[in-house]
Amino acid sequence: MFRRNSAARAAASKAAAEAKNPAVLEAPQSESPAADSLPSSTPTDPQSAAVATAEPTTASEAAEKPAEEPEPQPAPVRGGGGRGGRRSAYADKDLTEGSIPKNLWFMAWPQAVNGALRTADQLVDLFWAGFIDLRAVAGIGISQNWASMFNTGRTGMDTAQRALISRAMGAKNVELANHLAMQSIILNSVMSLSWIIPGFIFAEPLLRVLGVSDGLVDQTLWYMRFRFLGSFPFMLVLVTSSALTAAGDPLTPLRAQTVQRILNISLMPIFVFGVWILPEMGIAGTGFAFLCAQIPATLINFRALFKGTSRLHLHFSDAKIDLKAMWRQLKIGLPASVTGMERSLAQILVVGLVAPFGDVALAAYSLTQRMNQLINLGHAGLGSATGVLVGQNLGAGKPERAKETVQWAMLLTIATSLVIGGAMFIYPKAFLIIFTRDQELLEVASGWTRIMAVGFLAAGLGTVFVQAINTAGDTIIPMIVTLATIWLVQQPMAAFLSGQADDWALLGLGLPFGGPDLGSYGVAWAMVIAQAVRLFIYYPYYLTGRWMRKQIL
Repeated sequence: MFRRNSAARAAASKAAAEAKNPAVLEAPQSESPAADSLPSSTPTDPQSAAVATAEPTTASEAAEKPAEEPEPQPAPVRGGGGRGGRRSAYADKDLTEGSIPKNLWFMAWPQAVNGALRTADQLVDLFWAGFIDLRAVAGIGISQNWASMFNTGRTGMDTAQRALISRAMGAKNVELANHLAMQSIILNSVMSLSWIIPGFIFAEPLLRVLGVSDGLVDQTLWYMRFRFLGSFPFMLVLVTSSALTAAGDPLTPLRAQTVQRILNISLMPIFVFGVWILPEMGIAGTGFAFLCAQIPATLINFRALFKGTSRLHLHFSDAKIDLKAMWRQLKIGLPASVTGMERSLAQILVVGLVAPFGDVALAAYSLTQRMNQLINLGHAGLGSATGVLVGQNLGAGKPERAKETVQWAMLLTIATSLVIGGAMFIYPKAFLIIFTRDQELLEVASGWTRIMAVGFLAAGLGTVFVQAINTAGDTIIPMIVTLATIWLVQQPMAAFLSGQADDWALLGLGLPFGGPDLGSYGVAWAMVIAQAVRLFIYYPYYLTGRWMRKQIL
């Protein structure tokens, strides 16, 4: 009875409204076709439809309803923005969707700038050494090679960390990514202390084993010791930066390392020449400045990780040793560590091949190696970005997108190699004169720079392939290729082309042929040849696609 009276009143009201204004809109009824014209975001499930049928909705209510329905989406990191942290706007960028070139640019340019700052850091060492003497330039190059070799042995763990975290992030398993990052910090801390302490103690024998002069040892010893001590906080910066980058945040590490480099560069002249009550430390002052500059950068990265302002959010309560996770990282990281250590060891052995040609040739080698790092910054940043995108896309189940990422990186590498390499080949002195004013050194180093510029394209493409394959978790192939090309190509060719193989004998018999005797330049050509051989091995392997099928989680 009540329903019939209500219906009658509603019909009368409608008739009266139409009589006054025939154009008036009808209110949607429970079975009115007007319900079909609601926005597509209006619920269409049976439960919602029942509610809509039982309760008429006005136009204003229909407009408000879609805005009330979506549930707040949880942040993709545990506790993101918690504990007083504020999430960065770029923290939720999905690298498995959208434009591949744009994603490459987003990831590559901060890492290229990072590399530029890192190389500038080393070049500033050489800059201040140039105000002292030629031995200081040579000593810095040798010391950095030793520190780099030991640190490179550990950075294979960074490669494994990037592979695992990027794969976990691509699969949207952020809890696993957080756990892997914490395990990596613990593992790398233990590994670093195992070589930093012996390196500090045995710094002098490490210099003398290369046959360098007593004067060079005396001048370089404390620089090398400070570099070893600074390697521990430097390791923490690298590990945390690698974790953040693998998760898709390259900007926080950029901020941290910008502070680090600015502080390092500012402190160097103060410690080198002495200011006020500070004593003049000479070239050792640059090593001490390096040690001091690592601390604030470490704090910046730790704040991002433990405050949840980036994509990862760690907790000290989770700092428990997980041997299974560490073993997983070691299985991937050890071959990458061997790869890195072999390259660093080969550079040290190259010092032994260059040393017989005198201090000028040795200084030219040290200087051009630093210049070579500067030139390859774009390649290194692009290679690292490629690796992260490959890892995340494989984690998201998009292997074709991962392969397409490598193709884009190859095109960009070719373009940058031709431009930058060409400039360095044509105008080598314009770059070298910034770091030395010695005319004899400029002449020798110019020849080294031109030869290395010839190999920039092969070196750049090789970097892209290595990063992509390694971050996919397939670290065995790059290790084998590196071992083969260093010991079967680079080192023998260096001795042969430089003329140092002329006195070699096999079973007491002299070799039936002699090298072209290019002097120290023969060593440079051997390095370029080895880079080209690596490229001709990596490219066919990339085409097979086997590197994308590696299961690591």
